Amino acid sequence: MKVIEVKNILFFSLLLFVACTEPIDIAEGSDILSELKIIDILFNGSEVTIDWTNVQSAQDQTVRYELFLNQKFIQELTESMSVLDLDYNTNYKAKIIATDSNDNSSELTFSFDTLTSEILFFSDHYGDLTAYDLLTNDILWKRETLTTEVHSIADNKVYSGIGGINAFNIFSGEQVWTYNPNPSQGKEYHDILADSTTVYAFDSSSNLHAVDVATKSTLWTYPFIDHTAPLALDDTHLFACGIDEDHLYAFNKLTGSVDWSFSLDDATSFNVNPLVTDTHIYVGDNMGVIYAIDKMTGIDTWSNNSGSTVPFSASPILSGDHLIIGTINTLYAYHKDTGVLQWSYTPSSGTLFSSPFITNDNVHITISDTNNSQVISLNALNGELNWAYDLTHDSMASPIIYNDVVYCNDLNKQLFAININSSSLDWQIKTNGIVTKSPTLVIGNSEAVVYPSMH
Repeated sequence: MKVIEVKNILFFSLLLFVACTEPIDIAEGSDILSELKIIDILFNGSEVTIDWTNVQSAQDQTVRYELFLNQKFIQELTESMSVLDLDYNTNYKAKIIATDSNDNSSELTFSFDTLTSEILFFSDHYGDLTAYDLLTNDILWKRETLTTEVHSIADNKVYSGIGGINAFNIFSGEQVWTYNPNPSQGKEYHDILADSTTVYAFDSSSNLHAVDVATKSTLWTYPFIDHTAPLALDDTHLFACGIDEDHLYAFNKLTGSVDWSFSLDDATSFNVNPLVTDTHIYVGDNMGVIYAIDKMTGIDTWSNNSGSTVPFSASPILSGDHLIIGTINTLYAYHKDTGVLQWSYTPSSGTLFSSPFITNDNVHITISDTNNSQVISLNALNGELNWAYDLTHDSMASPIIYNDVVYCNDLNKQLFAININSSSLDWQIKTNGIVTKSPTLVIGNSEAVVYPSMH
């Protein structure tokens, strides 16, 4: 296992406003202090080091420094350096006042931005939710969660479903709020999906709940006999797959009314979450048939049988005009408008338990093969293999990619970061428990969230 020591130290340009605009030569007997100047501001994760010039007094008196951030007094020092643990994603307006024992002073004001955070969330079979800081390669915090959850993020909150729907601050792990919409059946909540106003989740009896984030109250509930796949969302509708009178439902997000539903025969179900685009919903069933369904009407535009009754187990994803979806045996690419097969890829051995992730016109997916697995990269246009990287054990989780690094895990308690350009290992860590579900990556104050395609 590779030992990690990451020092993400960046230099930031500063906007400096100096009380004295020109350097001053201190004449003998003068009471004026030498000019304050910033030497460097260094960043190592949330740790910020501010280094400034050592101010000189004409009488060689001891100089003390007062540091203020955003008009708040932080500390007094006798050395011309301060090391602080500050919030990520924040602009700080700073002031340093240097004063000698005769109350002569020199003042400097400046501003700087702290680093944009990159936090990876994953849960293990012990039920621990881990927030992992990618800038320092350190664990930020851990909380109890479900072992099989892919975590939804909205407005700097990560959601979990133990004993209710729980919202945790992504930076501290502090519980922001909790709400149980169905205490009699709500010991656990699954497949949580959230936006800025509403959280959606299934309880242990497959009742679907919509919870208002502002009021912590139930907006609406819909009882399914059973739900069969994770939820999907767009600006106006929530899409749910389940066993009821029909098999795919388009709910009005605000009211819970069913705008349309799509039916299969009794032996068929949708076991992967649908892909929602501007015009269509794409979803594969458990009999090897892929459907393109008009998002406004719920009427299928086309369907295509893969030629086998092997269920679609990978969630669909788009790359240009290619709709890519997989069974446990084969990855298929269909034309999104016609359903015509463009290419297929069947590994020589192994099983496709994960869903694909697309970046730069390449498909990335993991293959498991009897205590071994690989991350592979395929050309999304023709299905040709670009590269493969060997992991240490089987892998059940779908990869995610950010900044040309693919993050994935295997059943040997290993989390990998692999550079997709060189197909080489950036780093790996050993997790406390086995991670069977995909990680989620949050950049900054939730401005960007990288989910696996099966979320």
